[in-house]
Amino acid sequence: MRERYFTVGPGAEASGDSHGFRVGSETCARLLPGPGRLSSLAASGDPAGLTLVTPLAGPDEVDRVLEAISQARSEGWGEVVVNDWGILREVSARPGADITAGRLLLRLRRGPGSLDDWDGLDGASRRYFAWGPLYDRPFLDFLGRQGVARLELDPPRHWLPVPSPDGFRLSMHCDTRLISVLASCPWLPEDSEGQGAEPRNCEKPCTEGGPLAMRAAALEHPLRLCGRAILERVRLPVGEEDLPDRVDRLIYDPFP
Repeated sequence: MRERYFTVGPGAEASGDSHGFRVGSETCARLLPGPGRLSSLAASGDPAGLTLVTPLAGPDEVDRVLEAISQARSEGWGEVVVNDWGILREVSARPGADITAGRLLLRLRRGPGSLDDWDGLDGASRRYFAWGPLYDRPFLDFLGRQGVARLELDPPRHWLPVPSPDGFRLSMHCDTRLISVLASCPWLPEDSEGQGAEPRNCEKPCTEGGPLAMRAAALEHPLRLCGRAILERVRLPVGEEDLPDRVDRLIYDPFP
């Protein structure tokens, strides 16, 4: 039976019928839980069933992310997800639990087209564009040397079956698929020099009532924008029977 992990929003309790809960954000350091929330979550149940998801981090955010990771490890959290290469470099040099490479870190390559059959591409080319890093053994060996033991994947869209690289456990996101990552958060106002400003109180939709639902006419799929990420709901009928045994954990996001 595959484990089921559910994402918990800011301020919500980690409760319900599941194998574990995830807190934090892949994209926004403002959604990283503070020291008090980390401790209260660990004290409210079994910390081994908790996952700390850490975001892309700029120079002003690195220390805060590293402090959260250090606290979560010291309080017995079962998993830390890293989505930033600089953070991976820092935490891989420190003793602690195994590291999970988040789907932003992997940046799975997307091939041409959308839901078409990719006429003109042979099978090897299709596999590369759909699951490039999972077929790149030197890259996977490098991740292993950094202490990465688990990889997070987007739902399959272009190619089945899902690869099953030796030496790694796999988690599959079930509800949304990453389309792209923006250079800066679109909800932050720009200063006079066109740079993202830092408002004292963030009032982005991703922190108030969930992310904004929108449509992308070119893709003909509903999108949602949360922090620096644009996510698209997957429409393909993907069942658990389509997934390799190494996918032992399914991730559910409660947002629309």
